[in-house]
Amino acid sequence: MRSSIRSVIEYLERKDPELARDAKKRYSCLQPWVEDPQKYGLAALRKGHALCEEGVVKMLGDLLQKLLELAEKGGESYLDAEVNARVVHDTERYYRAMYYGDAKSWNLRDQHMFDTPVRLLKAKPGANGWDEPMEIKEILLSREDNYERIMHNTGIPSFLLDLRESVENADMRPALDIHWRYLPIGHGALEPLQQVNFA
Repeated sequence: MRSSIRSVIEYLERKDPELARDAKKRYSCLQPWVEDPQKYGLAALRKGHALCEEGVVKMLGDLLQKLLELAEKGGESYLDAEVNARVVHDTERYYRAMYYGDAKSWNLRDQHMFDTPVRLLKAKPGANGWDEPMEIKEILLSREDNYERIMHNTGIPSFLLDLRESVENADMRPALDIHWRYLPIGHGALEPLQQVNFA
């Protein structure tokens, strides 16, 4: 939690000093527990209310409200700050729920573990090489004549494409009745590798 708080504040100090001051004030509530967040959950249970929830929720809300403005000032840096603000938010909720002894804490944890990569994938991140910094990449449209576009044009939202000869898929085969197979799937598919006729 400490590193996520620090990341949000450092980003905001560069991009929005006024919001950085708000972040410091709101996150200061969590300072006594950053080394051992479980103790925060226990303290919240003993006091009967969420000690820091209001400030953490407000901080995430303000960051999301300024989404466009801040993203224009620093695309991938904003994404880091948003993800870290969500980590702080989700951590506060998780440790508070943990002491109520029900499945809610596991659901919160699992939801966070699912939502984080989904958010990252929606941003279309990529790197130029192994262990290189993540960058927001422009994704080019697929070519009209490759598998990716043909599958997209079927209008079927998701499916398993099994091209083995023994498998007949009446909905897919007519849509994929093409004569050239391009590899790899994506905008870089330029050279025909093998002729395929599904008819």
